[in-house]
Order: sequence, then structure tokens, then C-alpha cells
Amino acid sequence: MELLPNIKEPLTLLLARHEFSLLERRMYWAVLKALKNEQTTDRQIEVRDVNLYQNKEFRIHLSELFANDTKPSTTDLKKAAERITSRKIIFESDDDTSFTYIVPFPIVRYHRGYITIKMLADVIPVFINLSRGYSQYQLRAAIALTSEYAQLLYPRLCRFLDTGFWRVSVDDLRGLLQAEKYPRYSNFKQRVLDVSLTEINNRTDITVDTQEEKDGKTIKWITFSIRRKHEREQEFQSFRNEVDTALGLSLDQRRQQVAAIFTHYKLTPKQQKEILADEEKLNAFIRAESYVAQGVGDITDPTAYIAASVFGYGKKKVDSKKKE
Repeated sequence: MELLPNIKEPLTLLLARHEFSLLERRMYWAVLKALKNEQTTDRQIEVRDVNLYQNKEFRIHLSELFANDTKPSTTDLKKAAERITSRKIIFESDDDTSFTYIVPFPIVRYHRGYITIKMLADVIPVFINLSRGYSQYQLRAAIALTSEYAQLLYPRLCRFLDTGFWRVSVDDLRGLLQAEKYPRYSNFKQRVLDVSLTEINNRTDITVDTQEEKDGKTIKWITFSIRRKHEREQEFQSFRNEVDTALGLSLDQRRQQVAAIFTHYKLTPKQQKEILADEEKLNAFIRAESYVAQGVGDITDPTAYIAASVFGYGKKKVDSKKKE
């Protein structure tokens, strides 16, 4: 139940146009996560010969792509695989003198809960080059979003966390969120902005307020005020999201994940067997282990704390942090 890390989305990709669906974008984020250790701000990467790279494959468990929403059917997965293997990312210069079309994921396979995504060597530099800037955001928070507009807006807002505000024209924002079908501002606000901001404020690690600016009677600009939620609030929210996600898995999936986590603790073979055999104990382990992994409390002996939580014996060695 380890907390998913922050990911870094290169500015080149963030500002490009890629019309991914909800599930496709989550696959895209999972690839960014997998490439995290290869990403660099070294400008030399821009002149490196693309032939030095090799094709890559990323194996992703379905549980990495879903938070609290309904898990996909095989039909949904087939549709997402069919679409993402033909989706193009489009890069255009501001003066329209150059453009590039890239299909980043030409092959997708699915087998028993795992999706394997193939990326061609030609596109890897685009995904690992941070030298032109990037937006950093929490993958867990991003995956919790169920609106495609919120998925597009959240990384753009996180880009401006350092300054705390982002002023953008309504026309530019409409284009960035790929919401051109709502030319009237009232419809755009109701069906795109309000829905996205409600989700972002409720489900992510940031809080966002807006201020509208008019030119005459027409709203032309929006200023977003962006700040991180209180650290304690984030920890408890992450803990709740982690538990909800894990408990939403099937019984077999929970058993598989818990069995893999046993290596991090010193539970006896008998205790491990009892946890896997009893669903109530299994769920208690998930809650206790998530509490430990999220750092919600100061756990002096993680194994003892988990054992006490699951089996009801011994003293839970924890000094819970007080909310400030």
C-alpha cells in the first residue's frame, strides 16, 4: 500500500495537445512515473542521438490506475488500448513554422490484471527531458480525478504552486482544457471549470480559488489562487484514499498485494497465514499498514503496531501526531 510518488511532466508534454481519455491519461501518468529515475534537466539531452535509446516496455497493475472509481470492464480496457495505440501528441511552434506528430504508445497488451505498454525509442527523449521546465504533482491525487477536464487542469495548476497564482485568458484556458465545444462562458464555467475545481479541491493536495476579470461586460481573464493543503490534512486524506483504494480491490487482489508487503515486516508465518485466511484480519492489516506507510502517526515498532491492530493483543506503539 505504498503511497504513489510525485511525477514530473515535462513542459513540452504539458503544453502539447493530446486528447487522452480518462483511462488513457492514467496510463500516460504511469509511464511518467516509471521513467522518473531517467528524467534529467541536463540540456545535453536535446542534442543526444535518438539512436542511443532503446524501446521500452512498462508493466502496470490495474490497481495503479484506479482510486475509488469503478474498475474497468474488459471492454473498457480494449477501447482504451485501441485508442491509446493510435493517439498522437502534437507539438506546434508558436509561429506555425514547425510541427511534430508522435504516437508514443504503439503497442498495449493486457493479461490477468496487468497492462504492458510499449514505448518507441524515438519518443523517450521527450518524456525524460526536463530542461525546458516541468510540472510536479502527486500521482495519487491525479489518479483520484474522474473528470477529464480536471485531469488536464490539475497538472497546470501545480505548475504555479511556487508563485501561488496563475492568470490566464478564458480563450486560452478553454483551449488548454480542450473544451472548445463550450464557447459561451456560462456553459464553460458550469460544465468545465466548476466540475474540475470541485474535484481538485476535494480529492487532491491543493486548494484553488478563482477570480474573474471583465473587459466591459465580458469575462476575459481568470486568476487562480493555488496553495497546498495543510500537511496534516494531506496525510490524513492520503491515508483515507489509500485505504479506500485497497479495500476496493477484489479479495484475491488484496491477498496478492498483502502477501507482497509481508516482506517489509517481521510477522510470523502463522500470523501471515491467519491474515490471508481471514478477510476481516486482511482488511485490518490493510488499514494498519497504510497508517504506517503514510506516516500518519509516529510508529516506533511498525510490526508490533500492525500485529496489535490485526490480532488485538500487545500495545500499539504509536504516538499519534496532533493536528495543528
